[in-house]
Amino acid sequence: MARIDDGGGNQNAIDGAMHAFKVMDAIFPDLDKDQRQLISVAICYHFDGLRPDEA
Repeated sequence: MARIDDGGGNQNAIDGAMHAFKVMDAIFPDLDKDQRQLISVAICYHFDGLRPDEA
């Protein structure tokens, strides 16, 4: 079951993606900028409750 966007803004999504950068750096130090960006965008969509068909 996918989450539904509550319309309450996306600051939590941005914060979650920023925290993920710290984890990515520690676990996957060889990720390039494009890979990191793709992952952070996916995290933002997920945290904000968007489904793949809405992204």
